[in-house]
Amino acid sequence: MKKEHFNLRYLNISLYVIMTCVVIYILSRIADNAGVIFAGATRGVTWLSAILRPVVIGFVIAYLCYPLTLKMEKFVGKIPFLKKKEKSKRPITVAILFVVILLLLFLVGSFLVSVVTRQFTTASLDSFMNTINGYASSLEQLYNKVANGLSRVNIDSTELKQAADEVSKAVGGVVLGIANSLGSSMTNIVQITTTLLFAIIFAVYFLLDEKGLKKYWGNAVRIILPDKAYFGLEIFIKDLDEVFSGYIRGQMMDAVFMAVVVTIAFTIAKVPYAPAIGFLTGAGNLVPYMGPIVGYGSSIVVGLVSGDVKRMIISIIILFIIQTIDGNVINPKFLANSISVHPMLVLIAVIFGNKIGGLIGMVLAVPVAALIKIWFERFLDLINKKRMSADVIDPSVQDDTDEKK
Repeated sequence: MKKEHFNLRYLNISLYVIMTCVVIYILSRIADNAGVIFAGATRGVTWLSAILRPVVIGFVIAYLCYPLTLKMEKFVGKIPFLKKKEKSKRPITVAILFVVILLLLFLVGSFLVSVVTRQFTTASLDSFMNTINGYASSLEQLYNKVANGLSRVNIDSTELKQAADEVSKAVGGVVLGIANSLGSSMTNIVQITTTLLFAIIFAVYFLLDEKGLKKYWGNAVRIILPDKAYFGLEIFIKDLDEVFSGYIRGQMMDAVFMAVVVTIAFTIAKVPYAPAIGFLTGAGNLVPYMGPIVGYGSSIVVGLVSGDVKRMIISIIILFIIQTIDGNVINPKFLANSISVHPMLVLIAVIFGNKIGGLIGMVLAVPVAALIKIWFERFLDLINKKRMSADVIDPSVQDDTDEKK
């Protein structure tokens, strides 16, 4: 018996040693081929993200369109021959919604293309080159004047020339980078169009089978997760929907409103590059306090470049009127269901969002801050309730109250 026990003991030790050697060998091979493994993992993640990108974009589109779908479905349900056809209401509603959206996108796109094409046709290539040559000659004259002034006071202008060369190289690099970006954007336009088309198809399916998807995945998650984790996830999703549904949808609608109104108003006022200014103003409105800065800044830049100060002043006045109406009437109405966040917290959230995720981080910073605010206030309520219950149970507190009576 002792011999058998002795043999089993050493057999176990031998197995542990062999397994340790195997693990060390595998880890060493992984370390030797870490670059190849990392490159393969990166390719796999890129491949997976390319597949899931249309699904995610489609879900976002469906999420943004969901409240409008419900309102339109109620309206469609009032049509006499559809009152008793419950199964036909959602498909007809989704079809009408996406036809209207695509039609609006086509009309807005056609309008923007026609305006931009007209402006580029008016501003010929010769006039553009003359403007560039004029700026170049002005800079050369400025450089010569500065160099002559330095030579009069016996200061060598070699460093100035080097600085000017570095600036010109930097400007050339920026222009070349912009040109390369435009070229790559044109080459990727087919891929972007394909992704958007599949995203719209997924969005249609999400809206059509919304109840079935909720029921199926809700049951699946409930089976997989423990009860405590499931209820925690359910509360988290409700908080997430409460915050993002109010803010993101409101900001998106406000951005579209600003882009369309500014473009139309500037086009009527014959402000140069009205669609570009309108688009930038609308995109800026997605981020708190950025809309006015982008709108006024782009209007001033376009006015100075075109040399039309009168149009620049007109554009600033128009933009001031539109921003005032939007800030006091339109934006509060769009954000009526969103959670209020202190302006200082908004600024801090936008700064953090910019550092973490750039433009997308700045757009999502405020709802994330609102979500953190909800959790923090809930945490404070929980502590307060525990304290109150402890005070009620504490006998010393009861004795004090009896003595006071």
